Amino acid sequence: MLGKSPTFTNRGELTLTFAGELPHMGRHSLLYLAGGSALDEGQGRLWFDAADGRLLEARLPVPNHAEYDDFVFTLVREEHGEAAWLSFLADHWSGCPMTSSAMPHLKSSKTRQG
Repeated sequence: MLGKSPTFTNRGELTLTFAGELPHMGRHSLLYLAGGSALDEGQGRLWFDAADGRLLEARLPVPNHAEYDDFVFTLVREEHGEAAWLSFLADHWSGCPMTSSAMPHLKSSKTRQG
């Protein structure tokens, strides 16, 4: 994939079903169960903050990278603003061979000065 732009793949249908309100990660959360052909008929869980809808955690039985078995996303900190978002993207893509050609405007915060 070297030299190509990142792509998305349509994995099929994903259905979320409300499963209840409960404490999760120290917050009042809404739990949804995920299912459908996008998950190879497996089941996942997504927890959203009940106050603002922010995704707190997602656990899905399909990988988001070839070398993974599944997908887990957990909110570990919150930062706001464009600079924080660009820093996050740069750190996520650092070391990726596509970064320099597909996203030359991103510079990792680990290499920034100032």
